[in-house]
Amino acid sequence: MLREKHEDSHTEARANFILGRLGFSWEELKGKRILDIGAGSAEFGAAARKKGIDMVSIDLSPFYERKPYQKEGYVQGSGYHLPFADESFDIVVSHASVPLDADDREHVIRSIEEMRRVLKRGGECRFGPVGMGGALFPMGDLEQRASGVSNASWEEEDTVDEKVRKTSLKTTALLRELVPDLKNSTDDPIAQTNNFYSFKK
Repeated sequence: MLREKHEDSHTEARANFILGRLGFSWEELKGKRILDIGAGSAEFGAAARKKGIDMVSIDLSPFYERKPYQKEGYVQGSGYHLPFADESFDIVVSHASVPLDADDREHVIRSIEEMRRVLKRGGECRFGPVGMGGALFPMGDLEQRASGVSNASWEEEDTVDEKVRKTSLKTTALLRELVPDLKNSTDDPIAQTNNFYSFKK
């Protein structure tokens, strides 16, 4: 019983963190069909469904690895090839996943195309956090790629905050080139709330 309460508390806390990062309230999501791409352990979807919100969670992790509370509404699949019909969702979200964790420009484009495809007309996509995406600018060395090192014009004396800011600016510039109607809710890459990119269909 105590373990279940702890899991419920953890799920709710994690879900509320993602909700805040994406700038939504639970009330805004009610009555909508939502897709959460790169859902990981699917706490966001589990908490949403407990509130009567229709959310589908998709991730590459195998279904059998999910805990019981995570399995309902869970689909194993890729954000680059979404297994859903065109215009299936009112809202598409992705937190710390595609397109910001893509390995190259082509995968960024592919994931955004898929997000647009499954969005209903008038629907909205939000993904973040803003500026995440050092892997989009690899320097070519496999070890550096694995560590997330970026070539976003870093100087040797740059602080961690300056490196984050420079990577953020470069990520945003690339995304704006690929998604002309892209908006970002903040220029602060470490903001804990309202920290997302968005576009509408």
